[in-house]
Amino acid sequence: MRSIKLVSLLGIALLATSLGCKDKGGVPSEGTRPAGTGTEEQAAYVLMVKGAVAVSTQVGKEFAAQVGQGLYRSDTLRTGAGAFLVIKLQNNYLVRLDEQLELAVKDIVLINAKTTDRDFREQLDRLLNSDETTVADREGVYQRIAGWRSERKAVETVASRKAPSAAAPAAVTHEAKEATPEPSAMAEAAKPSKAEVPLAQPAPPQPEAEGAGLGAAKDKALQLAPKRMPDPVVAPAPAAVDLDEAEPEAAVADPESPTAAAPEETRAQLEQKLQSCLSAWALREQIPISGMKITLRWISRENSLVRVWLDGALPTPDCARDEVKAFLSATGAADGEDRVEVVLP
Repeated sequence: MRSIKLVSLLGIALLATSLGCKDKGGVPSEGTRPAGTGTEEQAAYVLMVKGAVAVSTQVGKEFAAQVGQGLYRSDTLRTGAGAFLVIKLQNNYLVRLDEQLELAVKDIVLINAKTTDRDFREQLDRLLNSDETTVADREGVYQRIAGWRSERKAVETVASRKAPSAAAPAAVTHEAKEATPEPSAMAEAAKPSKAEVPLAQPAPPQPEAEGAGLGAAKDKALQLAPKRMPDPVVAPAPAAVDLDEAEPEAAVADPESPTAAAPEETRAQLEQKLQSCLSAWALREQIPISGMKITLRWISRENSLVRVWLDGALPTPDCARDEVKAFLSATGAADGEDRVEVVLP
């Protein structure tokens, strides 16, 4: 009877462990993907979900994204109206996907970047506004990333202890020191003796070429001679113009006027300004997108910017929004969705 009771208690303990299996810091070990949705290597982890976010799999199944789930490269994320999703990539980058977007995990810009050591809390604070930060704190999101920070520090500590120390330089023995000549002695030995140094011989005088003096005198005489000025060129008189039949001159556009530039030129200017904006922003925020082609999209209505975003789940810097607003004001672009591609240096 006692053995049966012990087995029952052990079974209950194992069941509780399987239902609430979490690693250090209270973070689920992998999450709970529905059965039959693939068996690939995990490429990302769902950290925060607000609203309706669906995950479509390569095998044709779809499920709702939940905190703690693992994501595969072949998965496609789709966010509904007013929804957003924050995920953690395997290289420790946190990225956000905003509302009404569809993006494959493999197309996330930072998914192939090298592992970053940026602080998780700092990254999350940059992705959320004040209201979203309050919700994240209430839902335990910051507690999860605190667990990741502890694990990272533990791994770094173990790695630093295993790193081999630099070998000390070998000691020089007294015999080796005596055998090594002093630098001054070596320099003195390298100098050639006085007997070995050849004396410099004076160069023999070169004979003056025959007629050289006459040539020099002729050149001087040509320089002193007065130069003859060319005859003036008389321009022909302009033909008479009948004022009644003369055509009016075309008006010249003022280059300073915002409407003077053609749409193609204005778009080219926008690309250049966005290139400068995104390059400075990426350097400041330590985002490895140098040399990439970045697509910026926006939706406008009545020359007003409704929404602007970068493809690949990249955050949109304020300077990009400002440049698009200025572009809409200068061109009076039609309502709807538009985009521009920028190649970063």
